[in-house]
Amino acid sequence: MDRIARKTGFIKRNDKIDTSTFLAFNIFLSHDMCDKSLATLCGKLAANYGILLSPQALNEKFNKEAVEFMQKLFTEMIFNQNKILKKHRNSLTFKRILLNDATGYSLPNKFNDEYSESGGSSSKSAIKIQLQYDLQDLCTSIQ
Repeated sequence: MDRIARKTGFIKRNDKIDTSTFLAFNIFLSHDMCDKSLATLCGKLAANYGILLSPQALNEKFNKEAVEFMQKLFTEMIFNQNKILKKHRNSLTFKRILLNDATGYSLPNKFNDEYSESGGSSSKSAIKIQLQYDLQDLCTSIQ
Protein backbone atom coordinates (compact mmCIF):
# COMPACT_ATOMS: atom_id res chain seq x y z
CA MET A 1 0.00 0.00 0.00
CA ASP A 2 2.81 2.42 0.86
CA ARG A 3 4.53 1.56 -2.43
CA ILE A 4 1.44 2.63 -4.37
CA ALA A 5 1.05 5.74 -2.21
CA ARG A 6 4.61 6.85 -2.94
CA LYS A 7 4.40 5.96 -6.63
CA THR A 8 1.25 8.05 -7.09
CA GLY A 9 2.67 10.95 -5.07
CA PHE A 10 0.00 10.60 -2.39
CA ILE A 11 2.70 10.20 0.28
CA LYS A 12 5.79 12.36 -0.11
CA ARG A 13 6.92 12.42 3.52
CA ASN A 14 5.74 11.05 6.85
CA ASP A 15 2.35 12.65 7.48
CA LYS A 16 0.10 12.62 10.52
CA ILE A 17 -2.29 10.38 8.61
CA ASP A 18 -0.72 7.29 7.06
CA THR A 19 -2.01 5.37 4.05
CA SER A 20 -3.84 2.65 5.97
CA THR A 21 -5.61 5.19 8.19
CA PHE A 22 -6.57 7.35 5.19
CA LEU A 23 -7.97 4.28 3.44
CA ALA A 24 -9.91 3.11 6.51
CA PHE A 25 -11.21 6.65 7.13
CA ASN A 26 -12.53 6.86 3.57
CA ILE A 27 -14.02 3.37 3.54
CA PHE A 28 -15.61 3.15 6.97
CA LEU A 29 -16.82 6.75 7.16
CA SER A 30 -17.71 7.06 3.47
CA HIS A 31 -21.38 7.72 4.26
CA ASP A 32 -20.30 11.00 5.91
CA MET A 33 -17.78 12.18 3.30
CA CYS A 34 -20.09 14.07 0.96
CA ASP A 35 -22.45 15.81 3.34
CA LYS A 36 -20.38 16.62 6.43
CA SER A 37 -18.15 19.65 6.89
CA LEU A 38 -14.38 19.31 7.01
CA ALA A 39 -14.50 20.31 10.68
CA THR A 40 -16.93 17.46 11.40
CA LEU A 41 -14.76 15.00 9.46
CA CYS A 42 -11.71 16.17 11.44
CA GLY A 43 -13.65 15.45 14.63
CA LYS A 44 -14.46 11.94 13.40
CA LEU A 45 -10.82 11.42 12.43
CA ALA A 46 -9.75 12.43 15.95
CA ALA A 47 -12.45 10.34 17.67
CA ASN A 48 -11.93 7.19 15.60
CA TYR A 49 -8.19 7.28 14.91
CA GLY A 50 -6.70 9.70 17.44
CA ILE A 51 -5.36 11.96 14.68
CA LEU A 52 -5.70 15.72 15.00
CA LEU A 53 -5.82 17.56 11.67
CA SER A 54 -7.08 21.01 10.79
CA PRO A 55 -9.90 21.21 8.25
CA GLN A 56 -7.43 22.81 5.81
CA ALA A 57 -4.92 19.96 6.25
CA LEU A 58 -7.64 17.36 5.68
CA ASN A 59 -8.88 19.23 2.62
CA GLU A 60 -5.35 19.19 1.21
CA LYS A 61 -5.28 15.36 1.53
CA PHE A 62 -8.27 15.11 -0.82
CA ASN A 63 -6.39 15.80 -4.03
CA LYS A 64 -5.70 14.22 -7.42
CA GLU A 65 -2.89 12.12 -5.91
CA ALA A 66 -5.33 10.71 -3.34
CA VAL A 67 -7.75 9.81 -6.12
CA GLU A 68 -4.99 8.14 -8.13
CA PHE A 69 -3.81 6.27 -5.01
CA MET A 70 -7.32 4.94 -4.31
CA GLN A 71 -7.85 3.97 -7.97
CA LYS A 72 -4.53 2.13 -8.27
CA LEU A 73 -4.98 0.41 -4.91
CA PHE A 74 -8.48 -0.78 -5.83
CA THR A 75 -7.26 -1.96 -9.25
CA GLU A 76 -4.38 -3.90 -7.71
CA MET A 77 -6.68 -5.47 -5.12
CA ILE A 78 -9.09 -6.60 -7.86
CA PHE A 79 -6.22 -8.08 -9.91
CA ASN A 80 -4.84 -9.93 -6.87
CA GLN A 81 -8.27 -11.22 -5.89
CA ASN A 82 -8.88 -12.42 -9.43
CA LYS A 83 -5.61 -14.39 -9.41
CA ILE A 84 -6.77 -16.13 -6.24
CA LEU A 85 -10.24 -16.80 -7.68
CA LYS A 86 -8.80 -18.12 -10.93
CA LYS A 87 -6.37 -20.44 -9.13
CA HIS A 88 -9.06 -21.93 -6.84
CA ARG A 89 -12.04 -21.64 -9.19
CA ASN A 90 -12.92 -25.36 -9.17
CA SER A 91 -12.90 -25.64 -5.38
CA LEU A 92 -15.07 -22.59 -4.68
CA THR A 93 -18.45 -23.17 -3.06
CA PHE A 94 -20.07 -20.25 -4.85
CA LYS A 95 -20.91 -20.11 -8.54
CA ARG A 96 -20.95 -16.30 -8.53
CA ILE A 97 -19.35 -13.51 -6.54
CA LEU A 98 -21.19 -10.27 -7.23
CA LEU A 99 -19.87 -6.79 -6.55
CA ASN A 100 -22.59 -4.12 -6.58
CA ASP A 101 -22.32 -0.35 -6.49
CA ALA A 102 -24.96 2.33 -6.95
CA THR A 103 -25.12 6.08 -6.98
CA GLY A 104 -27.64 8.77 -7.81
CA TYR A 105 -27.58 12.37 -8.93
CA SER A 106 -30.17 15.13 -8.96
CA LEU A 107 -30.63 16.58 -12.43
CA PRO A 108 -31.18 20.19 -13.50
CA ASN A 109 -34.80 21.31 -13.93
CA LYS A 110 -34.53 21.15 -17.74
CA PHE A 111 -34.72 17.33 -17.42
CA ASN A 112 -37.94 17.32 -15.34
CA ASP A 113 -40.14 16.15 -18.23
CA GLU A 114 -37.80 13.43 -19.46
CA TYR A 115 -36.87 12.06 -16.01
CA SER A 116 -39.91 12.96 -13.95
CA GLU A 117 -40.86 11.34 -10.65
CA SER A 118 -37.44 9.88 -9.99
CA GLY A 119 -35.92 12.64 -7.90
CA GLY A 120 -37.78 12.39 -4.61
CA SER A 121 -38.28 15.45 -2.42
CA SER A 122 -34.97 17.17 -3.19
CA SER A 123 -35.36 17.36 -6.97
CA LYS A 124 -38.05 16.77 -9.55
CA SER A 125 -35.70 14.62 -11.63
CA ALA A 126 -32.75 12.37 -10.96
CA ILE A 127 -30.66 9.66 -12.51
CA LYS A 128 -29.56 6.51 -10.72
CA ILE A 129 -26.72 4.27 -11.82
CA GLN A 130 -26.18 0.73 -10.61
CA LEU A 131 -23.21 -1.40 -11.61
CA GLN A 132 -22.81 -5.09 -10.96
CA TYR A 133 -19.66 -7.12 -11.57
CA ASP A 134 -19.40 -10.87 -11.39
CA LEU A 135 -15.89 -11.41 -10.02
CA GLN A 136 -15.95 -15.05 -11.09
CA ASP A 137 -16.40 -14.07 -14.74
CA LEU A 138 -14.10 -11.08 -14.41
CA CYS A 139 -11.23 -13.26 -13.19
CA THR A 140 -11.17 -15.16 -16.48
CA SER A 141 -11.03 -11.99 -18.58
CA ILE A 142 -8.43 -10.02 -16.55
CA GLN A 143 -4.96 -11.46 -16.70
